[in-house]
Amino acid sequence: MLFVRFAKLASVFFFVAGTLGAILPGLPLASRRRLVFWFAAPGFGCTWGFGFLLVALTRQSVLSTWILGSLALSLLDVNALLYIVGREGRLSVVSGGLALVCLLGTLALMVWRPA
Repeated sequence: MLFVRFAKLASVFFFVAGTLGAILPGLPLASRRRLVFWFAAPGFGCTWGFGFLLVALTRQSVLSTWILGSLALSLLDVNALLYIVGREGRLSVVSGGLALVCLLGTLALMVWRPA
């Protein structure tokens, strides 16, 4: 169980690193795209996988508010990232802010776990 928690935390770090790298305005599109595909996407997938494994091991309900909310926000975040790196000129305050707000909301739900 300790390994699964560590793997989930490492996956979250990858997801955060890819998200923050993708919304940095000074990087060229190719670098931002690499950060999304090499860090954010695998981090996203592993976070979901290890998260579902933790839910099964701790016997929590998958229908908990914090789990459903974090799933929705992280899915919205990864879609915002794919939109941002899909074509040059898509990174704006709105798209980058959406990705950042979704990321912070996901992290908040995973830490505080409201009912």
